[in-house]
Amino acid sequence: ALKGKWPEAVFFFIIGSDCLLHLDTWRDLESLLRLCRFAVAVRPHFPLQGIPDRFEKINMPPVDITSLDVRRAVKEGKNISGQVPQPVSAYIRKHRLYP
Repeated sequence: ALKGKWPEAVFFFIIGSDCLLHLDTWRDLESLLRLCRFAVAVRPHFPLQGIPDRFEKINMPPVDITSLDVRRAVKEGKNISGQVPQPVSAYIRKHRLYP
């Protein structure tokens, strides 16, 4: 839908370097690779080694929180305000993500 609305746009899928270890388990990864470029942020304890050529490295200070941490906290009813920006927290609550 996004490509139809903005056909000339380049979309990025941003992941942490820890996710590179599990890309082979992602459903329909080839479709994602056709739709967007991947940008990878270095995560603590997961140095970037052997990043695929079509992936781009994000230069930023490492952040020691994972999407799994956020999903788990939401499922457990914990406050995630210190882990994600307020608009993200509000969106997760509004759409009841990660029940």
